[in-house]
This record gives sequence, structure tokens and C-alpha cells, in this order.
Amino acid sequence: MAAALERESLKKLCSGETYEKAQAILRLAKAKTGPGTGFQVAHHNALPGICAYLASEEYASLPNTFVQSLIINSQTE
Repeated sequence: MAAALERESLKKLCSGETYEKAQAILRLAKAKTGPGTGFQVAHHNALPGICAYLASEEYASLPNTFVQSLIINSQTE
């Protein structure tokens, strides 16, 4: 159930190669912050958004992602 919600969040935030990269980052983040790792995330529901942001930074040249439009809008204000 949680994985489906995470995928849905990522689909709303990004698409294409950015989505694929965000999924990879999310899998890594979940593995690195899971039980027994010694690291904790205060708000696990924020991970998809953070991962989408990191992926969009890497693929900044790709058009039409929601996260990129937010970044552009915030930089012009």
C-alpha cells in the first residue's frame, strides 16, 4: 500500500527519465534509512517529494515536470 502511494506521488511530481531516477533515489533512500540502519527520517511521507526534487536537479534539462516548474517559479520571485 505504501509503495503504491509513493509511486503515485512520484507520478504527480515528475515524468519520464526524471521519474525513473526519482524511483531509484527513493529505493536507495528507503534502504539507507530503514529499520536497523541507525538513520531515521522524521517524515517518511516526504521522501517521494525529496527524491523527485533531487532527480529533477539531475535532469534539469528535461521539460514538463511539475517540480522543475516550481523551481523556476521560486527562482523568479
